Order: sequence, then structure tokens, then C-alpha cells
Amino acid sequence: MRLTQFGTYVFPLFNKRDIVSTGDTGGTLLRLPGGGAYDAYGTDPAPEGIREVSTEFEIIASTTAAVQTARDQIRARAGLWRKLWAHYPDGSDRWAWARMSKVKMERRREYLFYQPVGLTFEIKDPGWNGTGHGATWYLDSGLYLDAGLYLDYDDTILLDGSPKSATITNGGNRTVTAVVLGFRAAGNAISGIRFVCGSCDWTFSGSVAAGKILTIDTGTRSIRNDGVDAYSLLTLNAGHTVADWLQLAAGANTVTITYTCAGAASTLTPTFYDGWA
Repeated sequence: MRLTQFGTYVFPLFNKRDIVSTGDTGGTLLRLPGGGAYDAYGTDPAPEGIREVSTEFEIIASTTAAVQTARDQIRARAGLWRKLWAHYPDGSDRWAWARMSKVKMERRREYLFYQPVGLTFEIKDPGWNGTGHGATWYLDSGLYLDAGLYLDYDDTILLDGSPKSATITNGGNRTVTAVVLGFRAAGNAISGIRFVCGSCDWTFSGSVAAGKILTIDTGTRSIRNDGVDAYSLLTLNAGHTVADWLQLAAGANTVTITYTCAGAASTLTPTFYDGWA
């Protein structure tokens, strides 16, 4: 893989070098008085700390003014929070939210039409985001045609009978926990929604009026029923044995939705990105 872009700034390819690391997962073991250690995470993956990735390249221009302009463009981005993009040998692109934490430029007398640059980025979330699922993609949304989204791609699940069993596929290689679940009540109100996926099992005890949308964001742990906060109406059931509200493992995930609704036209749209290490 190679880092290609930060926000709208495309990295030059002259003498390009990238260092991409995972976050620190150490420090989870607790020393026991009698010897040995205890790991609170057991067989679960340990959480990653802040990730630091970096890129180095060279600015080359035909005039000293052009080199200085290029320097200024980079320095102006120090401290910004933008999407950091990476390109892979299979032709795919993945991204992560990152902050440009450091700009390094060595100055020498002979650097008239040339400037080596080193950039460091900090990433708070683990992994990289791949193909997007669920959300409507408009051609004028600012995303590129090769950004991992598909025209006419439909991840919507029709709730045409309770219980409803369906498959949500995470095409990456790491578990995704940040998913936005959009329950749309079409024609009739829908209530008592129970959602089960692997070790995740919870119930929304409220009612979604006909024509309205219930939005459950499992990443930020927020719930909006027609735009109104409804956090207090979600209950974790006895079968819920993980810390996250939802975990989509790599590959196909079977979900079961139980609910009460007089009609058969309501839908569930899960919006997320494939998770990559």
C-alpha cells in the first residue's frame, strides 16, 4: 500500500516512502501478586491505541518561487483533520480520518529547486475504511468515482415478516463496530424492534411512526427517533455479551430482526464501511 492523499492534497511521487503501523495493543496484562498475569480481554482482540503513520517525498519545481508555494501549501495543512487515503496493489482505495501532527522540512543552501518533506499523521480509530454500504451516493457529493462506492448498490433489508433473517456482509478483514442502522416505517408504525447479530442482542422498546425513521448509530451509541433523542428506549438483552452495540465480523453476518408492524413495507438500511486492518 502507499499513502496517496490527505484531504485534497495529493502527495508527490518523487522518492516516496511510507511507514504505516498499527496502534499499540500492549499493556493489557495485569501482573498478579502470586505470579503470572491476568488479561481482562481474554480471547477478544485488545484495543489499539493511537496510530501514527508517516510519509516522505520530495518537492521538485523549476523555480524557487514554485518550491516555496509548494512548501506553504503543505504547512497550511498542519493540524488539520481530514481523510487520509491509501492505494493498494489490487487497485482498491481505503481511508481513515487523520490529523496531520507534524511537518518536517530540512533546509539547505543547495535546496533551490528541491525540498525533502516528511509528514506525520495521527489516527484515533483502528484500521482502514473500505467499500461503503447503505448510504445513498450522489455524484455531486464530492467523492471520486474510484472511492469504493457503487452506483445502484442496494443494502436495504425489507422487513416483510417478523422475525426477519438477513445477511450483512463486511467485505474487509477486521470487525466493524461503527454502523448506522436506519429503520424506516413505511405505511404503518413499527415498534418493539429486537436486533440480534452474533453476541449482540438488544431491543428498542419505542414506536416509529409511519413515514418516520429510527436511526441507531452503534459507533457513537446514539439513537434518534424522527430526529428526537431516544437513547433511554434501548435495552441490552441477556444475550448481549460484548461491550459494543454491534460487531460485524469479517465476512457474512446473520442478523435477526423481530418487531411488531401491521404492514410489510418497512425497511432497515445498515450504513458502514468494510473494515480493514
